[in-house]
Amino acid sequence: QAPPPPPPEPIDQQILEEARRKAQQMVTEAQAEARHLIEEIRLHANMAQKEAAERGLEEGREEGRRQGREEFARMMEHARDLYQQTIREREKLLASAETELARLAIKVAEKIIGQEIRSSGEVIMGVVRQALTGIKDREEVLIRVSPDDYHIVNEDRTALARMVEGLKSFELVVDAKVEAGGCVIETNLGNVDARLVTQLAAIDLAFERVTQGREEVEEDDESH
Repeated sequence: QAPPPPPPEPIDQQILEEARRKAQQMVTEAQAEARHLIEEIRLHANMAQKEAAERGLEEGREEGRRQGREEFARMMEHARDLYQQTIREREKLLASAETELARLAIKVAEKIIGQEIRSSGEVIMGVVRQALTGIKDREEVLIRVSPDDYHIVNEDRTALARMVEGLKSFELVVDAKVEAGGCVIETNLGNVDARLVTQLAAIDLAFERVTQGREEVEEDDESH
C-alpha cells in the first residue's frame, strides 16, 4: 500500500506582504513627487510676484501689474503642465504596482498548485491521460515520472498502454528531474513535455506578453 501523501505546506504569506509593500511604496513615492511639484510651483509663483513687485516700483505700477499678470498666467500654465505630469506619473506607478501584484499573485498560485499536486495522487493520472490523448499511432512510448508518482502510474499502466493505437513497446521509468504531478512522454515520432514547470512557464510567458503589449499601447498613446 502506498504511503499517505505529505500534508500541503502552509502558504508563505511573505509573498503577499511583499506585494502590498511594493504597491504602497509606489503610491507613497507618487504622492511625495506631487507634493514636491506643488511646492516648486509655489516657490516660482512667490518669486514671480516678488519680481513683479520690484518691477512695479521701478517702471510704474500699471506696467508692473501687467507684467505680474502675464507672469502669473505663465506660472499657472506651468502649474497645469506639472499637475498633468504628476497625474501621468502616478498612473504609471499604479499600473506598475498592479502588474507587480499580478505577477506575484501568479507565483502564489503556482505554489498553491504545486502543493495540491503533491498532496493528490489523482492529479498525475489526469496529466498522463491528457498527454496520451494527443498521441496516436505510436509504436514506442516511454513515460518519465517522478519517484513520488511512479507507484501511482504503475498501478494503471495497462490501461494507459491501451490508449495508444499500434503500440508495441511501453515503458514507465522514474526520472528525478521530473517533479511530482508532471510527466515527459517520449515516442518514436516525438516527445510531449507535460511537466508542471513547463506549463507554468507558458503561463508566465503569456502574462509577460500581455503586459508588454499593454505597455507598448500606453507608450504609443503618450507619443500622440
